[in-house]
Amino acid sequence: MKLFSLITLCLIIISCDSKRVYEENIDFAKKEWMRDSVYVFHFDVKDTNQDYRLLFNIRNSLNYENYNIYLTYRLEDSLGIISERMKELYLFDKSTGTPFGSGLGDIFDHRIPILDSIHFSNSGKHSISLQHEMRPDTLKDVLGIGIRLETL
Repeated sequence: MKLFSLITLCLIIISCDSKRVYEENIDFAKKEWMRDSVYVFHFDVKDTNQDYRLLFNIRNSLNYENYNIYLTYRLEDSLGIISERMKELYLFDKSTGTPFGSGLGDIFDHRIPILDSIHFSNSGKHSISLQHEMRPDTLKDVLGIGIRLETL
């Protein structure tokens, strides 16, 4: 009984995340991300007095062939586009090949800022769309992607 209580307490402590406002991840069944696949995430902004950080989540295997990923995002609210840009994000050290992020075995999770500090002018529904812009149409060994919105 004490072991069960200890495990439950550890899980509660680990699951507490006071900065997270929204987080959603999509797993790719075939472990690949197609270039023509655009993923859209919807979230609500309630506090327009708060500053936020928007992060890109990606899970990949060590077999991912590139050290980076080019990503296009479009952030919108009900009035239109807030921000739209292509970004280069690094998954591995370019010179050594050492993976960034946290990993277990050959799987690595990355949480990379897209917008390090953003202030939303309007409350309500927002969306962000993601598409990769790499030369191969199919990015193999990408296991999933997602978005995280957190308070600063």
